[in-house]
Order: sequence, then structure tokens, then C-alpha cells
Amino acid sequence: ELLARIRALLRRSSKHKSNILGVSADISLDTEREEVKIGGREVGLTRKEYMILEYLLRNKGQLISRNQLLEHAWDRNVDIFTNVVDTHIKNLRKKMGKSGNIIKTIYGSGYRILDDETDT
Repeated sequence: ELLARIRALLRRSSKHKSNILGVSADISLDTEREEVKIGGREVGLTRKEYMILEYLLRNKGQLISRNQLLEHAWDRNVDIFTNVVDTHIKNLRKKMGKSGNIIKTIYGSGYRILDDETDT
């Protein structure tokens, strides 16, 4: 319950900032409407996929561990040895098409969103 309250506070405080997150002109995430657009077209994501993408975008360029994603998008009772994060990342990349390549896997560590087109 404490995590839910903290997340609610973060959502409310973030409304004062821009509600659009993006990596490029092609990809945008509207935090108020909880929708993702690629090339101007809305991409249908599950709640968990949306939460993962939002967290990665808010931490663009930083290495995000699987455990961090588990803590952000799932409750504390989830098995930390599960591959649920990997499965959701795979599905997210598939739904994003070519734009899904911005999500990089750092073997044995986690994931990160590229800072810009020149980042590898």
C-alpha cells in the first residue's frame, strides 16, 4: 500500500511537468492519457508494458535492472527469478516494431533506453 501511495504522489507531482515523454520525434508517451504513439499512431500496450516503457523512458540512458522493473510494475510478491520482465520486454519490442530497437539488453544486468540515435 505504501508503494501505491508513493506512485500516486509521483503521478500527481509529475502532472506539473510535461506529460509527454519521448526518445525521438517518432516515439512519444503521454503520461496523462497513458498512451504510446509511434509515428503518430497509437500502439496498444498492456498496463505492464506501458509501466515498463514509462519507467525506462523516465530513466533514459541509465541501466535499469530487472529487479527495478519488477518493483515498479509488479507487487512485492512476484518471484524475482521469473522471466516475466524479459517476456514483457520481448512483447513490447514486437509491438513497437523497428522503434523497439531503442530498448537495449545489457546482458546479465538489465535494460536501458538509448540516449539518442548515435548511442549503441
